[in-house]
Amino acid sequence: MKTNTNFKWQGYNFKNIPLVTYNDGLSYFSKMGGVSKVCKQYIKQKYNINVQVATESYSGGNSLRVYIDPLLITPEKYKIIKGDIDALFSYGKFNGMIDSYEYSNSEHIYNEIVIIHNDELIKDKVDFTAKYVFVNHDFKYGTKQYKEYYGGLNDK
Repeated sequence: MKTNTNFKWQGYNFKNIPLVTYNDGLSYFSKMGGVSKVCKQYIKQKYNINVQVATESYSGGNSLRVYIDPLLITPEKYKIIKGDIDALFSYGKFNGMIDSYEYSNSEHIYNEIVIIHNDELIKDKVDFTAKYVFVNHDFKYGTKQYKEYYGGLNDK
């Protein structure tokens, strides 16, 4: 069953995150929509900036794309934020030298969260990662901000 959940993770509070419950509501997992909301709320709380986030799910895995405003964030700050996002939300990396995807340590992937359910505190390990994580110091293509930044492109 799908439920919107509030919980604490990495020292931050998250609200209305869609999680899927099983085992009579005692176990949880997240789909990519939940990963997107967690990523946005995490960045907002830690760095006090708003970002655009897009997710995709497909047969070979899933992806998380984060767009950081280039007008508000310096390249130095962007590198810090990018490293943080990669460390928390990516469950591995593609190694082009051997043409293989290398998974991270599983302890990194499953994050312990504290969920408030029916006035009870429940601890569970939930995966908030994506196979491919892309962090862009740019606006998302096709958005109003993108068009304004790049000189008002015409949609014809």
